[in-house]
Amino acid sequence: MTHVFISYSRRDSVYMRQLTEQLLSRGFNVWMDESVDYGEDWWRAISRAIREASAVIVIMTPESDKSRWVQREITLADELGKPTFPLLLEGDVLSSEHWTIFVRT
Repeated sequence: MTHVFISYSRRDSVYMRQLTEQLLSRGFNVWMDESVDYGEDWWRAISRAIREASAVIVIMTPESDKSRWVQREITLADELGKPTFPLLLEGDVLSSEHWTIFVRT
Protein backbone atom coordinates (compact mmCIF):
# COMPACT_ATOMS: atom_id res chain seq x y z
CA MET A 1 0.00 0.00 0.00
CA THR A 2 1.33 3.44 -0.86
CA HIS A 3 1.65 6.17 1.67
CA VAL A 4 2.61 9.77 2.29
CA PHE A 5 6.12 10.30 3.65
CA ILE A 6 6.63 13.31 5.94
CA SER A 7 10.11 14.80 6.14
CA TYR A 8 10.65 16.90 9.27
CA SER A 9 13.06 17.88 12.02
CA ARG A 10 12.60 16.13 15.37
CA ARG A 11 12.09 19.58 16.88
CA ASP A 12 8.92 19.83 14.79
CA SER A 13 7.49 16.53 16.05
CA VAL A 14 4.41 18.12 17.60
CA TYR A 15 3.35 19.67 14.29
CA MET A 16 4.23 16.47 12.42
CA ARG A 17 1.91 14.49 14.69
CA GLN A 18 -0.90 17.03 14.21
CA LEU A 19 -0.44 16.88 10.44
CA THR A 20 -0.35 13.08 10.53
CA GLU A 21 -3.60 12.96 12.50
CA GLN A 22 -5.26 15.25 9.96
CA LEU A 23 -4.05 13.16 7.02
CA LEU A 24 -5.12 9.90 8.66
CA SER A 25 -8.57 11.32 9.42
CA ARG A 26 -8.92 12.10 5.70
CA GLY A 27 -8.06 8.55 4.66
CA PHE A 28 -4.37 8.92 3.83
CA ASN A 29 -1.84 6.31 4.86
CA VAL A 30 1.16 7.99 6.49
CA TRP A 31 4.53 6.31 6.98
CA MET A 32 6.00 7.16 10.38
CA ASP A 33 9.74 7.05 11.01
CA GLU A 34 8.81 6.12 14.56
CA SER A 35 7.92 2.70 13.16
CA VAL A 36 11.54 1.90 12.30
CA ASP A 37 12.41 -1.15 14.37
CA TYR A 38 15.22 -1.01 16.89
CA GLY A 39 18.35 -2.31 15.23
CA GLU A 40 17.01 -1.76 11.71
CA ASP A 41 19.25 0.26 9.39
CA TRP A 42 17.73 3.74 9.74
CA TRP A 43 18.65 5.15 6.31
CA ARG A 44 17.69 1.94 4.51
CA ALA A 45 14.22 2.05 6.11
CA ILE A 46 13.78 5.72 5.26
CA SER A 47 14.98 5.40 1.68
CA ARG A 48 12.68 2.40 1.15
CA ALA A 49 9.76 4.41 2.57
CA ILE A 50 10.52 7.31 0.23
CA ARG A 51 10.79 4.96 -2.77
CA GLU A 52 7.41 3.41 -1.91
CA ALA A 53 5.70 6.73 -1.12
CA SER A 54 3.08 8.18 -3.42
CA ALA A 55 4.02 11.68 -2.20
CA VAL A 56 6.40 13.47 0.15
CA ILE A 57 5.50 16.34 2.45
CA VAL A 58 8.33 18.50 3.78
CA ILE A 59 7.74 20.52 6.95
CA MET A 60 9.95 23.55 6.38
CA THR A 61 11.38 25.28 9.46
CA PRO A 62 14.81 26.66 10.35
CA GLU A 63 15.46 23.37 12.20
CA SER A 64 14.61 21.18 9.22
CA ASP A 65 16.62 23.49 6.98
CA LYS A 66 19.69 22.63 9.09
CA SER A 67 18.95 18.90 9.24
CA ARG A 68 21.21 16.79 7.05
CA TRP A 69 18.62 13.99 7.25
CA VAL A 70 15.84 16.20 5.89
CA GLN A 71 18.15 17.35 3.11
CA ARG A 72 18.96 13.73 2.22
CA GLU A 73 15.29 12.84 2.20
CA ILE A 74 14.25 15.69 -0.11
CA THR A 75 17.21 15.07 -2.40
CA LEU A 76 16.24 11.40 -2.75
CA ALA A 77 12.58 12.31 -3.31
CA ASP A 78 13.61 14.83 -5.98
CA GLU A 79 15.89 12.31 -7.71
CA LEU A 80 13.06 9.77 -7.74
CA GLY A 81 10.63 12.34 -9.12
CA LYS A 82 8.26 12.00 -6.18
CA PRO A 83 5.49 14.59 -5.94
CA THR A 84 6.73 16.80 -3.12
CA PHE A 85 4.63 19.24 -1.14
CA PRO A 86 6.59 21.79 0.92
CA LEU A 87 4.80 23.28 3.92
CA LEU A 88 6.43 26.43 5.22
CA LEU A 89 5.80 26.33 8.96
CA GLU A 90 8.50 28.82 10.01
CA GLY A 91 11.30 30.75 8.37
CA ASP A 92 11.96 32.22 4.96
CA VAL A 93 12.26 30.16 1.78
CA LEU A 94 14.52 32.59 -0.06
CA SER A 95 17.10 32.95 2.73
CA SER A 96 17.61 29.20 2.89
CA GLU A 97 20.20 27.42 0.77
CA HIS A 98 18.17 24.21 0.86
CA TRP A 99 14.58 25.31 0.29
CA THR A 100 15.37 26.82 -3.08
CA ILE A 101 14.96 23.26 -4.44
CA PHE A 102 11.24 24.05 -4.25
CA VAL A 103 11.51 27.30 -6.22
CA ARG A 104 10.80 26.29 -9.79
CA THR A 105 10.35 28.45 -12.86
